[in-house]
Amino acid sequence: AAYQSFFAQAAEQGYRGFKIKVGHPEVDWDLNRLKLLMEATGGRGPIMVDANEAWSPREAVRRLDIYRRAGFDILWVEDPAIRDDFDGLREIRAGAPWVHVNSGEYLDLRGKRKLIEARGVDMLNVHGNITDVMRAGWLAAEHGIPVTLGNTMLELGVHMAAALPEVPWLEYSFQNYNHLVEEPF
Repeated sequence: AAYQSFFAQAAEQGYRGFKIKVGHPEVDWDLNRLKLLMEATGGRGPIMVDANEAWSPREAVRRLDIYRRAGFDILWVEDPAIRDDFDGLREIRAGAPWVHVNSGEYLDLRGKRKLIEARGVDMLNVHGNITDVMRAGWLAAEHGIPVTLGNTMLELGVHMAAALPEVPWLEYSFQNYNHLVEEPF
């Protein structure tokens, strides 16, 4: 109930997309989470899933196909396989072309470059040090790859997103900063 209440409140506040964790050993558990999310948000906005490197490339394609056949239109899958399995991430892109692969968050700039050059990503996920985020964002732009800003403390991500080209999504994590931020922006 708390899970559904959280997402329902976010939808009421005007958030336009919703990301949840998946990757449970039992696919039915993931399907139930996706169903509860859709119910809580009334189907408003796209769904993004984060597998936290839980799958092999083959399993990622299998799971994404199961989600799709169950009626869930997933915009992106974040970290579906091990972060530096560039060939595997490229296999996921080829095997599940209806879903964007969003990865790179935990790679350094050199790793992000390798990921992009290997064509293992549709969207480059960045966060952290402002200088590194800006460098990675401009590197992605040179290759025509959109950037998503992952967990970025407070409102710093908004400013970085505004300073980079092709940033369609910014993650806001509702961390316990209520004493510092009166209203998310």
